[in-house]
Amino acid sequence: MKSHLMARSVVTAAMLVTATAGALVTASPAAAIQQCQGYQLQADYGVATAPNLHVYVDDIDYCIPGPGGNLFFPVTISKYVGNSGWQVVATGQGSATYACTGGRFLYTTSVTTAQNKPAFYCG
Repeated sequence: MKSHLMARSVVTAAMLVTATAGALVTASPAAAIQQCQGYQLQADYGVATAPNLHVYVDDIDYCIPGPGGNLFFPVTISKYVGNSGWQVVATGQGSATYACTGGRFLYTTSVTTAQNKPAFYCG
């Protein structure tokens, strides 16, 4: 009788923990979304000189009015390497940078692809 009661208590406790964890997991994204009344997309690329010469690409949806809730999209930077063609040299979530050693570069963001944009130069 005691072991049956103990087993029932363990099962009940496990169900309670699972239900509580499930409620917390589903509440977290909802809380982040409720903070944002809108988003402002920043998708940019270019060559920067400070502090060192580098190429960069950014792709972030900023939560308005913030704070928190920002969305960081995957980005890549590719460099043209002689007879090999285009090679990915940097990737990131929201932003990526690559030290400029001269040459042609392409970038990819969530809203653009390398095929849609001309190469840009650094150095």
